[in-house]
Amino acid sequence: MPAAPRIGYAPRGGGAHIGYAVFGEGPPLISWVGGTVTASSVFDEPRLARFMREAGTFCTRILIDRRGMGYSDPLPPGAVPTLEDQVGDLLAVMDQLDLDNPAVSGNAWDSQAVLQMAVTHPDRVSRLVLTSTTPFPGVAPGWEGGVRVEVIEQLAKEYDRPGQGLGPARILDVLAPSLADDDALEEWMAAAGRVSPATARAYTEMAFASDVRAVLPEITAPTLILHSTRDRWTPLAGARFMAAEIPGARLVEYDSDNHLLFCDHVDEKLAETEAFIRGDQPVHAQRRLLTVLFTDVVGSTERLSATPDLKWTALLDEVDSTVSRQVQRHNGRVCKSMGDGHLAVFERPSDAVAAALGIGRSLRLLGVEIRAGAHIGEIELRGDDIAGIAVHVGARVSGKAGAGEILVTRTVADLLAGSPYRCEPAGEFELKGLQGSWALVRVS
Repeated sequence: MPAAPRIGYAPRGGGAHIGYAVFGEGPPLISWVGGTVTASSVFDEPRLARFMREAGTFCTRILIDRRGMGYSDPLPPGAVPTLEDQVGDLLAVMDQLDLDNPAVSGNAWDSQAVLQMAVTHPDRVSRLVLTSTTPFPGVAPGWEGGVRVEVIEQLAKEYDRPGQGLGPARILDVLAPSLADDDALEEWMAAAGRVSPATARAYTEMAFASDVRAVLPEITAPTLILHSTRDRWTPLAGARFMAAEIPGARLVEYDSDNHLLFCDHVDEKLAETEAFIRGDQPVHAQRRLLTVLFTDVVGSTERLSATPDLKWTALLDEVDSTVSRQVQRHNGRVCKSMGDGHLAVFERPSDAVAAALGIGRSLRLLGVEIRAGAHIGEIELRGDDIAGIAVHVGARVSGKAGAGEILVTRTVADLLAGSPYRCEPAGEFELKGLQGSWALVRVS
């Protein structure tokens, strides 16, 4: 690291400021410091300091203190921060540093806000690095990605110690079992992670109330997930769930029971992160101008509840077959089947529209109506999958379509000039997570 961290403050409403530290050189990577540890203490722990110094050789690292911690202003008495507050704080620091769309990292229980921002502000996130985390740390029936009950009980005991703030030293056996007898690490954690019980409880309540599992399929940023196989703080099941739900996400598992990143496999983790941040991985290398087409069955929930399982499965098989046949007929490729929905790409907008019309006609004979949406833009090719803002736009356009309707963006409509298709304005729409209003066009 060529110089000591530079400390800065980003203004927020009500006169509050969010503190942050900046160090290193290279593409920016921004994140919360992690847990209740603060930016001022990061370089006081030798293993963590080495981890951060090495990261600073390939990226500009921005570490943010959460409100009520470190360089940031306190939380108002009794306040429980929301995901929206956290997203706003991240954006405030990015704006203060003139960062349009840096890589963003989320660790442990800090990731829910990062994942939410990737959906609501996709244009502000170039890449996601998710470490030792879960989309929902809480407990729910059938959910194995949350914090174990015994860990929750241990946290509760920490909160209830009279007259003391929360220090994570007493749960080192959960965070870093291989170093549980390291007195120096325990002392550092007790000092570095010391916050008031009220602040610790507020952030824990926010984390356990924040469930972002449902929005994961909407994430378009390239995503790298690093996780220990026997992590007791955030179980591996949560990471595997994210890898399955986030389009094109890559999960790297490490044979370890340590939750803390800097305890083991350090060189491997740094190498993975550097290759990903710098874009060295071939899977992320190719970008092309393509048309994306989203289709899905209208009223599928109601139809499912009224249709026997075997019949519903047979119907979905017929939908899959019809979509594949029409897409191939019109020189496209199906990238993903999502139950009753599909994502396909085409070289030409006219081929995408022809395929959508063909799918609609064929399925209508089976009593099935679809909606469809299309957009053209630069697409990132990631193996057999695709990513990028254009994909996000296409999904949002499809969501605005009604039964039997094909909506396209104005860009697509302009490129259909001279084709046999009829285009008529459908109106101006706000598309979730995208700035401004979008003129959509109905095609038939």
